[in-house]
Amino acid sequence: MAEKHEIAELGEVRSDGADHRDEAALARVGKKTVLKRKFGFLAILGFSCTVLVTWEGFLVLFLVGLQNGGPAGVFYGYLITWLGTTSVFAVLSELVSMAPTSGGQYHWVAMLAPPRYQKVLSYIAGWLTVAGWQATIASCSYLTASLVQGILVLTQPNYTPHNWHATILFWAIIAFAVVITTGANWLLPMFEAIILFIHIAGFLGIIVPLLAMGPHENAHDVFTTFINRGGWDTQGLSFCIGMMGTVYAFVGGDGAIHMAEEIQNAPVTVPRAIMTGVSSHTSIPVNAVAATTVIAIILSFVNIGSATAFNGVISVAIAGIFSSYLLVSSLLLYRRVTGGIISLQDLEDHPNLTNTTGKLLSWGPWCIPGALGIANNAFACAYLSFVFFFTFWPSVKDVQPANMNWSILVTGVITIFSGLYYVISARKTYTGPIIEIGTEETPN
Repeated sequence: MAEKHEIAELGEVRSDGADHRDEAALARVGKKTVLKRKFGFLAILGFSCTVLVTWEGFLVLFLVGLQNGGPAGVFYGYLITWLGTTSVFAVLSELVSMAPTSGGQYHWVAMLAPPRYQKVLSYIAGWLTVAGWQATIASCSYLTASLVQGILVLTQPNYTPHNWHATILFWAIIAFAVVITTGANWLLPMFEAIILFIHIAGFLGIIVPLLAMGPHENAHDVFTTFINRGGWDTQGLSFCIGMMGTVYAFVGGDGAIHMAEEIQNAPVTVPRAIMTGVSSHTSIPVNAVAATTVIAIILSFVNIGSATAFNGVISVAIAGIFSSYLLVSSLLLYRRVTGGIISLQDLEDHPNLTNTTGKLLSWGPWCIPGALGIANNAFACAYLSFVFFFTFWPSVKDVQPANMNWSILVTGVITIFSGLYYVISARKTYTGPIIEIGTEETPN
């Protein structure tokens, strides 16, 4: 009898054995398969590159580094940011290989934290991650709208830009995303692969003309000229503040993680991609998409009144997401130096259920072993602490309401609200990640 197959994205043939492997990986952390696994490596790589929008975001954000740092500051800041981001992504890859769930940070905090603090830290991590990603959706849409508006300024001499123009473009971008996500979700894997091609082609389409036709400075000026237009006391402080623009261009590395339950062979595929209320008909969380859309649209109204205030809101993208990275990376470092994680091979001698609240911890198929893993984990924590500290600083020393970085206020409100809500109400109902499958139900 011929073996039954299911056609996956980009011509990949997906067998019942592959389905069983994915179900077993998810069941091992106590979860049932609910979402359809439509994404292979190429599609999720395209998704990750699209979410990161490194060079696209840098077209707008490089001015932050030029004003505080200058050309030399932008160059060296980019190298430091790239190195720190690679280290952080390696840690996130280890975690998603251990527990490939769409919950990401809130699940990992619950499984890594000491029993006494599992619930509260997991709850706060969930709030920070959601707030960070909600701000990321708003900021990516705003940056895209700003780029479109910039093209209009370049090509239409009579065009006068206004904040409300960018807000309308913002809405159009959000609407397009909603239509693709909910109405044509079956196209998403192919769509992401196409976007990956456009992402690479667009980079070449911009960098090649710049290198061939743009003005060139001598190497000494590029690599040794530092600028401090923020009026800070030292050039070093100015450089650290200017780096935050580059950091933002790398925000969103955990995007693929939150798609883990829709990815084929997630414990391996997601690490590879990082380093390089559900509808019964479509498996699309329609209510979540609707809530996210409404919140993004509400945030967009802030831009009509004040672009500076809106920039403060979207700065939460760095503060929220990176604080969740820092929390879970610190807990992983604690567990690995205290010997609290067994190897994948040793897992055969223990019950199947692992890497969830109150259960045994084991490494996944992707990890950095020994002292090298500890060193990388420690460096990632140090880098995240540095970024978290400086993400709240304003761009100039002489702070006025118009140039204040309001992300400290927004992040503080979110953290305090989530903490108080947990103490008042959520602690009575929130128990951490829900275990849907017991040990006796886990596939072998």
